[in-house]
Amino acid sequence: MTISNLVADIGSGAFSVEVTLFFTTFTTLLAVINPFEVLPIFLMLQREKNDVERRRVAFLSCLYALLLILFFLFFGAVILKIFGVSLNMVRIAGGIVLTRIGFELFLPSSNEKAALRHPAPTPTSPSCRWRCRS
Repeated sequence: MTISNLVADIGSGAFSVEVTLFFTTFTTLLAVINPFEVLPIFLMLQREKNDVERRRVAFLSCLYALLLILFFLFFGAVILKIFGVSLNMVRIAGGIVLTRIGFELFLPSSNEKAALRHPAPTPTSPSCRWRCRS
């Protein structure tokens, strides 16, 4: 089975709703959690621990994440109703936040902005006429 056949099967409804929901949820969680980016940080924080302690910390981290996901699975809609927030509002706000984060990735950081506004004096610049003499 090729990828194009798999995509065609998904589009035609050959897969059950549960399988499609699983793949959609899995890919979303994979993108949000991003284990490939978090792994070096985890290893750096655990570098002085032995394998048993590392496995224990990893297991507890996964357990806490699972409990958090299950809590919001069962009580998320109730919490949104209590505060009078619709799911569409959460989606729109999340889209705005992700858009802003995406734009910030392309903009220079505050250090780069400060360097552009106030460049370091060079021996030929007028502000360095008296301070930069050797």
